[in-house]
Amino acid sequence: MRDISLFLILIVSVFVTACDNEMLDNAADFEFETTDKEANKINLSVTARYRVKSRLENKLLRKYDGRYKDSLLLPTISSISKKVLADYSAGEIYNYKRYEIEQKLDGETKNKFEEYDLELTAFFIRSVGLSDTLMNRLQKEHVIRFENAMNNCSKEAKGVITKIHDTVVYYEFIVENKNFESILSPEETWDNVSLGDSLVVQYACEDPIFHRIKK
Repeated sequence: MRDISLFLILIVSVFVTACDNEMLDNAADFEFETTDKEANKINLSVTARYRVKSRLENKLLRKYDGRYKDSLLLPTISSISKKVLADYSAGEIYNYKRYEIEQKLDGETKNKFEEYDLELTAFFIRSVGLSDTLMNRLQKEHVIRFENAMNNCSKEAKGVITKIHDTVVYYEFIVENKNFESILSPEETWDNVSLGDSLVVQYACEDPIFHRIKK
């Protein structure tokens, strides 16, 4: 009888250990205020997806009174964003270099999460909020730069839908062995868009960052 009891205890112990080490897929949305290199205020909304062991998450929940995402992860991502965005203008953050910035934030956040024994699996910029005054200024500047670049010289390239996150649709195209990724505007999006769909991108010869979808 004693041997059976010890065997049952061993089974329970192994089961509990296995549960403690279970990897959980988790995600969190964050919104916070940051600044660009000219000290313009920017409201940034991001999503972080990560994996965490169940025992570690329970420990974090106890340590931060059930709010470790707000008390640990949010300050971490906000601090990283402030550091990265300090090298970019509002226009670059909002549009011209958004994908590049997203990749840098992903890499920096992944490294920091590893210090917490968290595995970052995806990082997205959901939206970039600017003041009305700054947005109006950027829109006027963009229209002028875009039209001048496209009218001067433009070419075409094949693009493909690479990622769909909620209502945000990403596409990619290649110019001279360099990848460019952008986001479909509401006017460019079509019904039932799917991963792998092809499209034609018209881009400016001087800088493919100026481009549009050819319909």
